[in-house]
Parts: sequence; structure tokens; C-alpha cells
Amino acid sequence: MALSTFGGAVLALFIPETRQKHTNAPRMRLRDRFFHPAAVRPGSVYFCVGVGWTAVGTFLALYATNIGMSSSGGLFLALSVSVMVTRSIAGGLADRLGRRAVAIPCALACATGLALLATFRSPGPAFVAVVVFGGGFAGVFPTLLAMVVDDAPPAERGQAMGSFNLFFDIGAPLGGYLTGALIDWSGYGAGFGAMAAVALVGAVLMLATPKAV
Repeated sequence: MALSTFGGAVLALFIPETRQKHTNAPRMRLRDRFFHPAAVRPGSVYFCVGVGWTAVGTFLALYATNIGMSSSGGLFLALSVSVMVTRSIAGGLADRLGRRAVAIPCALACATGLALLATFRSPGPAFVAVVVFGGGFAGVFPTLLAMVVDDAPPAERGQAMGSFNLFFDIGAPLGGYLTGALIDWSGYGAGFGAMAAVALVGAVLMLATPKAV
């Protein structure tokens, strides 16, 4: 992993600078540096689905053992393929159909996948669940990020995207901790079920987003 990261740093040396100079860019307030206005709504949705991503990534291997599977490799492979396939087409769909038209069903897919993990405790439904969840998460990320870029002034896009990712950085550890606590308390149904409910809140937030985006 260290060698791979070093390789990424080397490749970054060949990326040309794209930042434009903005001599009259206003100074941002401290609050907006952390939560840029353009990132608040998309970031809140990202927070809601991000807790579910952490729950799946952290507990899927233990969950596979709990439902009688000898290995979780197949589930992770299905999740990865779903993410790659969806990510390759979601951005183009968001450009053609609109941001909301893609983000809403993707957030609902995240909630559905988590609900399936919580409800059906066998390998077959688990594969369906991770495919549905992976596709939803893979589609919602580029779509929400595009919304941030759409709304942020050119001089503030870097800050806005940083704020957007901050929502995930906050949600990711919370999702892992809360899911683990709920699993200890009442089992995998409670853990994944709660994360499904949070993802559903994200879909509702996206439904409340103005149709212009």
C-alpha cells in the first residue's frame, strides 16, 4: 500500500495546474471554510449514506460468517463490481437527466440495500443487498459532488469540495461506531436497519432539494 501511494504521488507530478487566478476572490468566514454553503445540502445527503458505507465496509466480513458463509470474498467482489459499473455511467446520467433524477434513486438504493441486509439473513439476499447498496453509493457520490461544483463560485470550488468530503469524514467514524454498538446491543438487524433509516433521511433531504438542480 505504501508503494501504491508513492506511485500515486509520482503520477500527480504530471497533472497540469488547472486553478484559475481570481484576484478579487472574497475572504470566507471561518464557518464557511468548514461547511461551504454550496456543500451543505449535498454534504448532508452524503453524510446520511456515508454512515452506511462504513457499516458495510466494517462489518460485512463478520456478517458473512454470521449468516453461514465460509468467506466474505464473494460479497466484497459483488460490491466492488457494482460500484465500478455504476460509477462509470452515473456521471453521464446526471449530466443528461439532472442531478436530482440520479441522486434520489441512488440514495433510495442505499437505504434499500441496507434494509435487505437487516431483514434477510441468508447468502442470496446478501448478494442482492450489496449490489443494490454498492450501485446506489457509487451513483450518489459523483452526482452530489457535481451539485457542489454547480453551486460553488469558481474561486471557491476547492473549498466547497473539501467541505463536501468533510461530511463523509464526520459520518464515517460515527457510522462504524454506532453500527457496532447496535450490533452488540441487538444484532445485525438493528445495526444495518438503523443505517438504512439514516440513508432514507438522505433520500428525503434530496427530495426536498429544489428541482432546478
